[in-house]
Amino acid sequence: MNASNTQYEILLQNLLADHADGLLKGVVSTTALLTRYGLTGDLYVKNLIHIAEQIQLAMPEVEPSDAFVAALYAQLVGEHDHNMFDRLVAWRIERLRHLPPHMQLAAGLGGLTLTAGLYWIVTRGRGVNFQSVVKAAGDLLPALPSSERSA
Repeated sequence: MNASNTQYEILLQNLLADHADGLLKGVVSTTALLTRYGLTGDLYVKNLIHIAEQIQLAMPEVEPSDAFVAALYAQLVGEHDHNMFDRLVAWRIERLRHLPPHMQLAAGLGGLTLTAGLYWIVTRGRGVNFQSVVKAAGDLLPALPSSERSA
């Protein structure tokens, strides 16, 4: 690539940037712009400008929502949503509330079983007495009436 091609590309980039700025502001004079850059007879540049103008007409301007702007800002700056876990837990609890009672019980027992299993895996090599853990967990559960205990 020689120096004249590089100069032409820089000139073209500057012209297109000025044209885009003019389109965004709503005031652009294509003839004046081509004259200023000395490219009035360049068909390639005229076609690029025409394409840019057609795209600008075809795509209406939209205003992004505040939530989108905040999320984009957080992604670009590198901040993370610290409340995501809280929202996820709240969503799961809300979803659980709409289940039939027997499904709620099954989900609760499944979570309790999973927690007990994880605890057992973590503590089995540390010499923790598993029976004392089960007794302590039983002490935390609400006491059942004697009629329900015998069933």
